[in-house]
Amino acid sequence: MNWRINKVTAALFLSSLFFFSCEDPTGVGLELQEPGSQIGTKFSDTTAVLASTVLLKDSIFTLGATSALVGQINDGTFGKVTARTFGELTLVGGNDTISKGSTLDSLVLSLDYSYAYGDAVYPKENANMRSLVTWNIYPLTQGFSDKTTYFTTSELAYNTNSLLATSTFRPMPTDTIAGGVPVLAKFRLDEQSTGRALALSILDKAETVTLTKQDEFLNFFKGIAIVPSGDTKSMLGILPPSPRSNLTLHFKDKNGKAKKYVFRFSSRYFNQISADREGSYLAGFTSYGQMKPSGQTGNSTFLQSGTGLVTKLTFPNLENFRKTVTNETQELVVNKAELVIPILASALADTTIYPLPSTITVVEATSNNLIGRTQGFPNVLVAEGVSNPATLTYDKALKAYVVNVTSYIQNVLYNKRKNNGIILLPSNVSTTVSTPAFNGQQINRAILEANPYSPSESNTNRRPRLRIYYSTVQ
Repeated sequence: MNWRINKVTAALFLSSLFFFSCEDPTGVGLELQEPGSQIGTKFSDTTAVLASTVLLKDSIFTLGATSALVGQINDGTFGKVTARTFGELTLVGGNDTISKGSTLDSLVLSLDYSYAYGDAVYPKENANMRSLVTWNIYPLTQGFSDKTTYFTTSELAYNTNSLLATSTFRPMPTDTIAGGVPVLAKFRLDEQSTGRALALSILDKAETVTLTKQDEFLNFFKGIAIVPSGDTKSMLGILPPSPRSNLTLHFKDKNGKAKKYVFRFSSRYFNQISADREGSYLAGFTSYGQMKPSGQTGNSTFLQSGTGLVTKLTFPNLENFRKTVTNETQELVVNKAELVIPILASALADTTIYPLPSTITVVEATSNNLIGRTQGFPNVLVAEGVSNPATLTYDKALKAYVVNVTSYIQNVLYNKRKNNGIILLPSNVSTTVSTPAFNGQQINRAILEANPYSPSESNTNRRPRLRIYYSTVQ
């Protein structure tokens, strides 16, 4: 059998290679060719990759997410990040009857929580290193609306002159996770004059429509704002859907028997996240859409969930990749293309209390530094061989993120996709408008190394690299 192949056959063979990847440029199964029709396999990691930090004004849907953030952290690099939660309460069945003549014992707000960021994450043996946090509870003066969509930039009005409750406590999320026994944050509303007045009003509403019809109850009490007081050094993710998160009225009936009446959180709650970067390393980021190349930020780029900080990578010379030394355009197929993005050593040193983003999704960028979208949804790069979004994987040996971008690079080379670059988004990506992405329920961060490329550099220079294994017809 004659194994000599012509260029048409070679082109067909190249197209089949598109579905395979290979670390070893010599190991792509080309041993069947004769010299006159050889398909050459090559490797390159010299394509320029420019890295920048971008401040996005991205609408992060946050209504009804699994958790809601409360806290404030003042960071010398990222600035002061503050999160407040706004929630609506609802009537539930199965409560004891509030009869006339009942007397007040207490009104207690309990909050279950799981996510933690900051020094609350210190393990149990270092619990003394966890700072105390103070949260205040205020009544909403503006209720939720079915016609409004709530994002991390949204807020509801509340009365700061009517403190319902305050509590100073030491967070214990790691105790909860390790031991499986929830450690709740609790607030005694009856210890404040406004909170006590609310409790007595609930008792007065016994046997009225206020405690039997939700609309009437919301006219009486629109909800609560949970607000951190000062720099709490921790960010916690409370769990409104948890049955342990509730407002409980403890009372005695006219015979002195202890009873209780429980209100749960409704599905209408959200958190607001704001960032004040004045005086921080990133103080120059003051307007949305602003981009700063890594050379202007210490040869580093930054990303943080919830605050709009992302990293953008561009490949300005990629259109020349198919050019030969004689300026001819050659046919090639990308066997494998992967990005290797080093993480700054100092950012890895404190991941105990400042963990890296749990997911970083790769999405297409636009020329004006926005996320590329189709019908409102981000244009997500798809992971090779599966239908899941492409996400960064941490390589412990390289101390870097790695992601396979083979299809994306192949399509850019053949003008099937615009070469506007990609954005590293510290979040998952929602598949429906009504599904919150956890970008709105975390503030995890990462700092990436982006030293400039030099033709004479050593392989130890830590910069984003695009490693391309490709085959050509020779």
